[in-house]
Amino acid sequence: MPKRDTIIAMKIALTTKEFSAVKRAAKNIERHFNYLKHTIRGDSFRAWTCTFDLGGHWDITDSFIKGAGSFPDVELLINPTRKEIKDAVVFVPTNWRALRELIPLRRGGYISGLYAGSDVCGTPEAHDFLITDPAVDALLLESEWVKNIFDERAARLGCEVKVDVWAAGVDHNFWNAKKPADMAFSKALIYAKRSGIDMLPFVTSLLEKKNKQYQVLKYGGHLPRDYKALLEQSDFVIILGESETQGLAMFQAWSMGRQTLVYDSPVVWELSRRRGMTVNASPAPYLTPQNGAFWRNPDELEYLLDSMSPRSPRQWILDNYTNAWAFANFLNIIKV
Repeated sequence: MPKRDTIIAMKIALTTKEFSAVKRAAKNIERHFNYLKHTIRGDSFRAWTCTFDLGGHWDITDSFIKGAGSFPDVELLINPTRKEIKDAVVFVPTNWRALRELIPLRRGGYISGLYAGSDVCGTPEAHDFLITDPAVDALLLESEWVKNIFDERAARLGCEVKVDVWAAGVDHNFWNAKKPADMAFSKALIYAKRSGIDMLPFVTSLLEKKNKQYQVLKYGGHLPRDYKALLEQSDFVIILGESETQGLAMFQAWSMGRQTLVYDSPVVWELSRRRGMTVNASPAPYLTPQNGAFWRNPDELEYLLDSMSPRSPRQWILDNYTNAWAFANFLNIIKV
């Protein structure tokens, strides 16, 4: 576990909804509507997330809740009432209206801390510069490149926002393969997302040339159990996508002991330029030699396929990003 200062009993609240019972009921109606919308569109993953009444990115809230369970000194409140939230450190991973409602409570000392998540305000000027209010202790973004882009935009707009990097962890018990990857690396899973799908014909042709079996999973049309089953049947993953703020699908693959070969797409290279930023976006901000490698062109991918060797992606997760580690990182940020 990461080291932190003296452990004290404390109250932390995870809040995704406003206090009003009417507004919370309205949120639930919206969730049911979104479930139908995503189901009709065939986006199985988004539809699945709507079955959880907390709202927001389910993997993030799930990681936070499970991670808190490893710290007996922490009393975690989930969407508490106004009375229950008194003196708590509050984390708002999603819902800018909930954040707006909490700002006066932080300003008046009714709550002892206020932190917003990445799904609240994507830019400094969002929702009338809500995130720039001094009552917000910090905005937590998923990776360093996302933080740098936010900081650069804030500087251009002449506003100040305290930003820290906080990434969600994974449930290493659930994302645990029944068998390790075969060291022959003969079975690939291709995970294709957005414009990365355009690379499929090339990648499948190269895998066939190398006599490797493969399966394809297209982003959105699957449930977590489908992804896990395909990872179980594969020895490694080829990631075709664009930019990733964190890359949770990669964290899940690493937890299963599957290394990832990630396409460093030109679409990603152009992202910063189109926005007039100097910061480089990333398709895999947490990729290391321990859990995978980047490739930018056909020759580089062919070289990686020809020279594949064991890595230790699951150990990287165990050392850095289980749910317990992620929650300890949060405690370090709020300095308790």
